[in-house]
Amino acid sequence: MKKIRTPLGRLALLLAAGLALLGGLYAATVLLGYNGHRPLSSLASSHGPLMVFGFVGGAIALERAVAIRRWWGWGAPIASAIAVAAVFLHAPVWVPGAAWAVSFAVLTGVYAEAYRRQGSLALIIQAAGSVAAVFAALRWAEAGVFTDALGLAMMFTVATIIGERVELARLSFSRGHREETITVLILALLAAAVVAPVGALATSIERVFGLLLVAVAVASLRADVARNLVRTSKLPRFSAACMLLGYGWLVVAGLAIAFFGLRTTGFAYDACVHGVFLGFVISMIFAHAPIILGAVIRKNLPYHPILYAPVVLLHGGLLIRLGAGDLLRHDGIWRAGAIVTIVAVLGFIATGIFSGISNRGKGKR
Repeated sequence: MKKIRTPLGRLALLLAAGLALLGGLYAATVLLGYNGHRPLSSLASSHGPLMVFGFVGGAIALERAVAIRRWWGWGAPIASAIAVAAVFLHAPVWVPGAAWAVSFAVLTGVYAEAYRRQGSLALIIQAAGSVAAVFAALRWAEAGVFTDALGLAMMFTVATIIGERVELARLSFSRGHREETITVLILALLAAAVVAPVGALATSIERVFGLLLVAVAVASLRADVARNLVRTSKLPRFSAACMLLGYGWLVVAGLAIAFFGLRTTGFAYDACVHGVFLGFVISMIFAHAPIILGAVIRKNLPYHPILYAPVVLLHGGLLIRLGAGDLLRHDGIWRAGAIVTIVAVLGFIATGIFSGISNRGKGKR
C-alpha cells in the first residue's frame, strides 16, 4: 500500500465519509416515514452505522492518517470507505462490519504510534474510543442490529471528541488534575459500555453509563477553553458556542440514559440516542469542521457568519424533537423536529461551500 500523497486521494476518502453522511441522512428520512419505496430505502437499517462508523469514524480516520504520516495509517480510512461501499451495495452486514472493525483497529494503532512519539493522556482517551469502536463494529456485524452496539458507539464518539478537546486545550489543565480525572472517567465509561449488554445487571450498568456521560461532560466543560473563547469573535467564538451547546446536550442525554437506560424504546430511546449523536456529536463536528477539513485538504477554510444558520436550526430542531416531541410523546412534533435537524446538517454543508466560494482568495479566518 502506497502512502496517499495527493490531495485527490485525500479528497476521495473524504467524499466516502461524506457519502456515508448523506446515506445516513437519507436513511433517517426513511425511518421517519418518507422515501419508503425508493431504491435506497434498505439503507434505513444502516442509519446508525453510516452516521457513526462511516461518517464520524471515516473522517477521524482520515484526519489521523494525514497527521501520522505512516503508509499503514491509510488503512483506516480506506477500510472505512470499503465498508461504506459495501453498505450501498447491499452486502451482508458482516462485510461492512468487519471492514469497519479493521478500520478502527488500524486507528487504534495510529494512536499507539502517536503515543510512542509523545505520550499523553489525550491519546489514551482517544485510543479508548477507537477500541470501543472495534467492539461496536464487531457486535453490529454479529447481531445485525445497531442497538446492540449503541453504548460502545456512544463511547467511541464521546471519547474521540473529548480526547481531541484535551489535546487541543492542554494548557487549560494546569490546575486540579482535571486531565487525569477525565481520563479515569473515560476509562470507566469504556468498562461500562463493554459490560452493559451482558448479565442481569445490564440495566443498572447502563444507568451508571449515563451518569458517567454527565460527569465527563461537566469535567470537560470546566476545563475547556471554550468558556473563554465564546467571548471572542469570528471563528473562535463560533466554535466555542457550538462546543458549549454540545456539552449541554451531553448532560441532557446522560441524564436521560441514567433514568431510562439504553434498552428503552420509543420517545425515551430517541432522547437518549439523539441527545448524544445529534446534540453533542454533530454540534462538536460543526465546531471543529473548519479546522479538520483544513488539515485534510491543506487549505484554510474561511469563517462567515452564515455558519450560525445551521447551528440555530440544529439546536432549534433538537428542542422541538427532544424538548417537545419526546417529552410530550407527540409524533407530529417529534417528526417535525427531526426534519429540521436533517435540514440543519445539509445546511451546514451548503453554508460551508458558500463560505468558501464567497471568500475565495481572501484567506479570511
